[in-house]
Amino acid sequence: MSNFLLFFVFAISSSHVFCANILYLSPVPTTSHFIWNRALVNGLAAKGHNVTVVSNDLDKNAPKNAHYIHLEKTYENFETGDETFDLVESNNEGIYDGIKLVYDWCHVASVGMSMSEGFKTLLNYPDNFKFDVVVHDFTCGSFLLGFLEKFNNPPVVSVTAFNFPPYSIDFIGGHKHFAYVPFYLLQYGSDMNFYQRMYNMGIHLMDKYLRQVVANDQMTSLMRKSYPFELPHVNELEARNVLMLVNINPAIDFPEPMPSNIIPVGGLQIKERKPLPKEQEDFIKAGKKGAIFFSLGTMVQSELLGVDKIQMFLDAFAQIPQYNFLWKLKMDSLPNVLPKNVMTSPWVSQNDVLAHPNTKLFFSHGGLLSTHEASWHGVPILGLPFHSDQFINLGKAKRLGVAEFIEFGKLSTEYIRDNLLKMLNDPKYMKNTKTVSRRFQDQPEKPLERAVWWIEYIVRDPNPTHLKSPVMDLGFLAANCYDIVIFVTFVVSVVLFLSMKVCCKVVKFFKKEKKAGKETKKNQ
Repeated sequence: MSNFLLFFVFAISSSHVFCANILYLSPVPTTSHFIWNRALVNGLAAKGHNVTVVSNDLDKNAPKNAHYIHLEKTYENFETGDETFDLVESNNEGIYDGIKLVYDWCHVASVGMSMSEGFKTLLNYPDNFKFDVVVHDFTCGSFLLGFLEKFNNPPVVSVTAFNFPPYSIDFIGGHKHFAYVPFYLLQYGSDMNFYQRMYNMGIHLMDKYLRQVVANDQMTSLMRKSYPFELPHVNELEARNVLMLVNINPAIDFPEPMPSNIIPVGGLQIKERKPLPKEQEDFIKAGKKGAIFFSLGTMVQSELLGVDKIQMFLDAFAQIPQYNFLWKLKMDSLPNVLPKNVMTSPWVSQNDVLAHPNTKLFFSHGGLLSTHEASWHGVPILGLPFHSDQFINLGKAKRLGVAEFIEFGKLSTEYIRDNLLKMLNDPKYMKNTKTVSRRFQDQPEKPLERAVWWIEYIVRDPNPTHLKSPVMDLGFLAANCYDIVIFVTFVVSVVLFLSMKVCCKVVKFFKKEKKAGKETKKNQ
């Protein structure tokens, strides 16, 4: 009995020995990114770690060992600040304006963070407060990385729900191969032609300049005004990362090489199916041929479409009575009588609806989390993209044969209806989606488990130099051999120039000799 008691005490105590203090910086002001980060926060808390979360959003049902510090001014600054962002109209913007929109949006968010009481709360922590690791969502600027200096530079794990963005390599090293990795605002595939590769390279380099020089200089200036201690340039702070978790999976994303310290954790927010509210459950089951879920995500919500566009959708849905349409929509000015096959709700558990066996199609904006969840659960997608990576997400899904997308500028009742029927009546979309789903789910462990394990690994080994990419020491030019190309080009140019000079002198000499010979003969 005493031996059993000792074993029991040892088992209980050992299960709590590995308990880290984790600072989780979640500065991206969107609900979707918060959902992704919350899943990782809860995964870490479930392992017994103490997690301090600095976030623009709050979790009302946070675990006891997850403490939220609210950046309460961030969203407010978008409403009261000088800059405005129309994400519906951004559908019509060019590449340069699209890139600039992202960095301007990040800067406005950072200004809001700097004015928040939550920011001051963390500044008031004791300087000797020990965090074992910092987890930082680097998607939307690095304003909060100034806290590395305050807390004596704990190891940093970068995370992003934003796929595998081009600026990842500035944090962690590695390469973005322009020949087959298209920029996220382009609708190219991996099989680009010469012009597309050249254009893709130009856009990547322009983005690098706009971020590393323009946006990060602006960010550094804001940080030095906001923090009460000296800070290096933000580029230096970003380069302190030791590990990166990216939201990708080879079943649905472009193949590209990654250093050992970049870990794919695509779909970590996806959960097992839970029961839906009875009203929604009954409605989905009641569809004669199934149900269609319609949601435009958390940034461009359906109510922003306006009454006329909303009516177009309702009229289109009414013309397909064999399917029931569940629409995530909160709006007071809806028609008094909705079509019998349409239900609206201000809140829907997207993961649980997509996991429902009677859901036959997802009418979506094409956000990455939505695309991942539909792919995981095996539901084809009809996309209506608006901005950012939504176009390329849907482009990848279309190449896999699991999606189509329509254009906002062409919306009409007939256009919506015809594209819905095109997908619903062709079994290839469902067949292809089931293949993608099988490949996505066929992993040695769940993506969330992998993410948590690697963060714990950094706690155990905070300086994993064996994982570091040599690119961080080589620099951009040397790592891509551009310095060699420049040198060889210079040498060849000099040799050609000198050869041309010599040839010209030789030709000139022979012409002169020939002329002199003629004059000699003439004088004779």
